[in-house]
Amino acid sequence: MRGINHVGLALAATATYSNLYHPALSIMDWGVVIIGSLLPDIDNVGTVARPSNFLPKFTPRALTAPLDWLGTHLSKTVRFIFGHRGMIHYPALGVGLIALGMWLKWSWLVALGAGYLLHLAGDIITIEGVPLLGPLTTKKISLLPLRVGSFTEGLVGWLCWLVAIGLILSPFLPFIAKTY
Repeated sequence: MRGINHVGLALAATATYSNLYHPALSIMDWGVVIIGSLLPDIDNVGTVARPSNFLPKFTPRALTAPLDWLGTHLSKTVRFIFGHRGMIHYPALGVGLIALGMWLKWSWLVALGAGYLLHLAGDIITIEGVPLLGPLTTKKISLLPLRVGSFTEGLVGWLCWLVAIGLILSPFLPFIAKTY
């Protein structure tokens, strides 16, 4: 799944959780869920590893060039050691982050783990799948034959974004309706 769609899925799931169970999530928690939803793709050179992909275009080249270099080399190292969609895509890592965050009472670490698992939820519906039972086995499991970059993936991404925007704005709808 492409990064923008991972973010849409994470926002839709977080907005659903927030509306149902915990309406007072902090801005930091929302941001960390987004970071977590992109984190497993650190093993994919050219996506999350390159800050110029997501920093605003007005950011000075003197800042983005060294960050891109560092991110690219970090990504290549992670990919060399673990492979793409290898150990970095084990759900046990996300569960471990959540468990550690709950034990330490650090909501940001729970949010990071939740975003991490939401990333894997997006990847498990692609044809490449994820090693769902890792580290017990490295066999990748796919629930749907969705191809990354396909029209269908884009449609799923758009639906996630529409749900996210609708749920995020839903608390304000009564106020908006009263002003007209």
